[in-house]
Amino acid sequence: MALGVSYSQSYNTYPELNKFKSWGITGEIGFYPKAELTPVCGTLDHFRTFPTKGYKVGIEYDFYPANKWSCIVGFLVKFDPMIAFSADIASMDYFTISDTIMGGFCFNAPILLSYKQRVYKNIYLDFRAGFHFYLLEPIEGFGFGGTELSIGMERNKMNVLGGSFVMSIGGMFDLKYILLKAHVSYSLANMDGIHNGEYDFVDDIDPANNAGGYIKQSGNYLGLSLSFNLKKFKYKLDKQL
Repeated sequence: MALGVSYSQSYNTYPELNKFKSWGITGEIGFYPKAELTPVCGTLDHFRTFPTKGYKVGIEYDFYPANKWSCIVGFLVKFDPMIAFSADIASMDYFTISDTIMGGFCFNAPILLSYKQRVYKNIYLDFRAGFHFYLLEPIEGFGFGGTELSIGMERNKMNVLGGSFVMSIGGMFDLKYILLKAHVSYSLANMDGIHNGEYDFVDDIDPANNAGGYIKQSGNYLGLSLSFNLKKFKYKLDKQL
């Protein structure tokens, strides 16, 4: 009996969390740094890049929701940005145009190790670390074209399994009928840029402003996520030994 009590205390630390379903809905917004520009000719006086955003939405599954240590897997749809830019167009009296090129979507499969610690009644700290694996869909490339500015980009390592290392810290809030989770994460891509490309800027009025070079969007980003697990329809709290 003593052995049974010890096992229960070690592996069912928060039995009250068993009232929620293991499946949950999750969504995330990722804040990406600006794409890196490597000039081959000219300057960057009239062509600039800016930080941009990407998105994820999907489901996740917690194998041991009542334990301090658990494993979480999921299936997400990820929308990656390629580049956010602005350019001064000479033929329009150097009027500045701005645009964001998105890279379509890919499927993402996270595998995370989770550690939770109660800090106050129905509030828990949750630390996570692991990998997000994703299959990059085949994309010929996206671009922005004009008589004075052209941008062409495509995914790096298309049709191969890629991924990133992710660490996050957040809170879990037992709201009686919903277990709400909020996390701040950082994702470090393990490949040499998820999107690569080239740019070519031509100034018909002042050729000295002509410029061209290479573009790389690293894929690293800071993320903010929200997820929730609903209460089970029929639930009875486990008996305490």
